[in-house]
Amino acid sequence: GKILERAGQVEKSVVFYEKSLSRTLPEPVSTRVRKNLAQYFKRKKQWERSLQLWRDLLENSEDLECFRELAVYFEHHRKDPEEALKYALDGLALSRGRNLKYEQDFQKRVDRLSQKVNRKKTLKSE
Repeated sequence: GKILERAGQVEKSVVFYEKSLSRTLPEPVSTRVRKNLAQYFKRKKQWERSLQLWRDLLENSEDLECFRELAVYFEHHRKDPEEALKYALDGLALSRGRNLKYEQDFQKRVDRLSQKVNRKKTLKSE
């Protein structure tokens, strides 16, 4: 799949990836295939397909990239800061002491989303 992508035959690589998911793959390979497909659908703005793949990935792992992608999706595409904040908080908790880059990213995201959620609550109560 990756060879086809690099050769500019992205649609063929997507078909290859999707067919490969119907087979039993070792977990690291399956994870990589799902991530590649999720990124492809994200680039094509096929949000629901991308969303489903990120959620599927989280069922089997605690992958920080998945938490980040879901937080971004809910913040920017669904305009749902509460849901985005849940993923950002989970990502922050998992990243602490494991990955400084993600920890910093999640902390900024949590701070920003918390402000959005609080503003939204303030506006509702007025």
